[in-house]
Amino acid sequence: MRTSRGYALATEPQVMAAARNTAINIIRLRGGTDIAATHRDFRYRPADVLDALAAA
Repeated sequence: MRTSRGYALATEPQVMAAARNTAINIIRLRGGTDIAATHRDFRYRPADVLDALAAA
């Protein structure tokens, strides 16, 4: 995998996985059951992500 720096850090995939797992857990804590639909909603309304983080 190449990045704009010309190389990839070995931890990048792990960081992305941790961020995704955190997002999924926040969705579940908010009572969400349809993870994919909520993820799409967050994509169209990024301010809701910050609200969810503040509430968590």
